[in-house]
Amino acid sequence: EIAWQNTGNRIFYKYYDSKTKKRSLNISDPDGSNWTKLADIAFRDISIAQIPQSGSVSFWNKPDSFFETIFKSVPLVGGEEKEIMKGLFGADYLWNNNGSYVLISHSDAKGGNKIQLSIANSNGGEFKNLNMPTLVSKCVWMKDNKNILCALPGEIPAGAIMPNDYNQEKFRTADTFWKINTTTGEKARVIELEKITAKYDATNLFLNNDESILFFVNKTDGKLYRITL
Repeated sequence: EIAWQNTGNRIFYKYYDSKTKKRSLNISDPDGSNWTKLADIAFRDISIAQIPQSGSVSFWNKPDSFFETIFKSVPLVGGEEKEIMKGLFGADYLWNNNGSYVLISHSDAKGGNKIQLSIANSNGGEFKNLNMPTLVSKCVWMKDNKNILCALPGEIPAGAIMPNDYNQEKFRTADTFWKINTTTGEKARVIELEKITAKYDATNLFLNNDESILFFVNKTDGKLYRITL
């Protein structure tokens, strides 16, 4: 797992030492030089994301419905780890643009069949379920740091373990597209149902600079699509 620093000039990566059998989170120049160990890691597979407008990087074990997700951060210069959140299963995270809130998708229970979308502040507090059963990989934050655009997955097979079966590509979804105000919980379609004429399993959502167009990759055919907002 590798992630770029927000400034784009350094990288974060997980390192496994085959001699000591220990894993660590590190920061270095893109060519691997000037590296510094930031934290020890207990998990084999992790996700890494720098917290925007902060001096810290967050990391967590890859989402698995059968395992508790431990969400932590550590300063970029190294130092004491901070546990932001635990107690959720199969969780994944997406920071807003200023690092004040984080979007969370998680299983409804250990080994659960349903996915839930929630939000919390940067300390893990103010936790709130948004009642929108989707994954953070199908969402993007808007510039106001309050509204999000998400693809809501349909045609999830009965009995599917979420998010495991989706992440293992055991099925494709048929998505609808929504705008959600994370403060009020208000939801609105960004494109009417009758205008969706094909099956879209959306991922890698992003907006143009003035937020008038939503782009996404359709996993069904690997092509880039756009929705005018």
